Amino acid sequence: MKTAQRTLIDLSTAALKCAEKLEFWQDMTRQAMVGCVISSSEPSAFDIHVDGFVQNDLSIVDVRCTSFEVERKPELFEAPDDVVLLFFIRSGKLFVEQDNRSALIEPDNGVMVACDRPYKLHVLGPHEAYSVRVPRLLFIPKNNIDAFTVRPIPISGIVGNILWSYVYQLYKNGKTADDDLVIRIMHSFANILAVTFDQNYRQIHLTSRERTLQRVKAFIDMNCHRADLTPAAVSARTRLTPRYLNKLFEAEKTSLGRYLLAQRLDKAAADIVSSVDARKSITQIALDAGFKDLSHFSSAFRARFDLAPSAYRDRLVAGKRTGNLSETDEQ
Repeated sequence: MKTAQRTLIDLSTAALKCAEKLEFWQDMTRQAMVGCVISSSEPSAFDIHVDGFVQNDLSIVDVRCTSFEVERKPELFEAPDDVVLLFFIRSGKLFVEQDNRSALIEPDNGVMVACDRPYKLHVLGPHEAYSVRVPRLLFIPKNNIDAFTVRPIPISGIVGNILWSYVYQLYKNGKTADDDLVIRIMHSFANILAVTFDQNYRQIHLTSRERTLQRVKAFIDMNCHRADLTPAAVSARTRLTPRYLNKLFEAEKTSLGRYLLAQRLDKAAADIVSSVDARKSITQIALDAGFKDLSHFSSAFRARFDLAPSAYRDRLVAGKRTGNLSETDEQ
């Protein structure tokens, strides 16, 4: 019985003719990352070696290459739009452009781009980096990750070092790790990345009210799995009146109660993703997300995701069985 599916990658252009190298790499990026137009000002000097693995919408590869350019045009390629790409630079530099922002990323830094919109990468070699593809769904709680595209991600300090350790260990051991474990690690990786963004950018130009809302959200995000966490309990723990709390959330066109419900539903959805192989029961997932009433959970889940929880899981399982790549099955 199949319990995991994964595609291993170990490819090089070294043995190819110069005229074939860029086309070969363009074909491979479509499978391992996302479809892009690849070019080089010196095509005869272009070479690249990639090593890693692809698992559904997750992937991590070690890239070693000379200089080249990448342009993402979503309308030209069929590829998952609901993913982001992260690049962690070890040597060389990377100039990134997206959403009218640009940044020069130097070694010991990372950067993120969103794949549902155009972007350009200028790889300045000799270049070594880890490239990571992550589904947006893993970013729970739902930070506005688009605000953090094309922002340097320092690989320093406590959080930066933990983030780097996750990337390195996942690349080093991910090829043989359990399928479900890889997904859980990537979920933790996404949360640590969110902490990194908070630490480096979230405090910029925030008003006192925005900082208070951020503090309340952080408390809810950390405790939404508790069934006894009600709007009244949030008010008591944060020492803010229910009226003031709802005014804070009005700015985001929601309420305290709706935000709490959304976080629980997102947590449940992430748990369904990370437990596809373990087949954790939907009832247990609902309880772990802080729901007391299964029928309420099912109706709220359907309203948010347009699918019942069981159908949501079935779609994920079907997606695992029909990947775009020829897959290596692990027994």
